[in-house]
Amino acid sequence: MAPIINYIAKYVPKGRERRLNVGLWGYSREVGHVSLPRAIPLTTAGYSIGIPPEFIGLVALDDERCRLCKKNICEFRKRFRRRISIS
Repeated sequence: MAPIINYIAKYVPKGRERRLNVGLWGYSREVGHVSLPRAIPLTTAGYSIGIPPEFIGLVALDDERCRLCKKNICEFRKRFRRRISIS
């Protein structure tokens, strides 16, 4: 999925130039050989291919975390189902 996201993200207009962060103050958007764009181009690209940002972290939800979400997030299932039907 990262190659598609990166391809689309390069067409998202940049709102401003950013100062490069290097060293301790920077942060990485890379894992292994996969790198992703900053938040706004990432989200824009995801929506463009039908993947809202809520879906990006779903792979981290094991059964226990899913139960916690259902218990602690008001209307979790309803919101999730609504999001799936929109996408």
